[in-house]
Amino acid sequence: MRGLLLLVKLFLARYPGLRRKIVNIIYRIPALDMRLRTALDGRNSEAWQRVALNDLAEEVQTVYERLRIRIKR
Repeated sequence: MRGLLLLVKLFLARYPGLRRKIVNIIYRIPALDMRLRTALDGRNSEAWQRVALNDLAEEVQTVYERLRIRIKR
């Protein structure tokens, strides 16, 4: 399923007018919109899973910690 969606995404990249019309239709159906976004989300890839907090720059770690604290509130 994800492979088919990626092919459709590449196809629509070549036709911006058609892409805009389809995106406008999908935006009107929130459940479909979220399902497609989840299916195309790249964070399930191995690259995202390998990133550890200690591997990030010190500035990024600081920002991450601040965001994590604010989200808990």
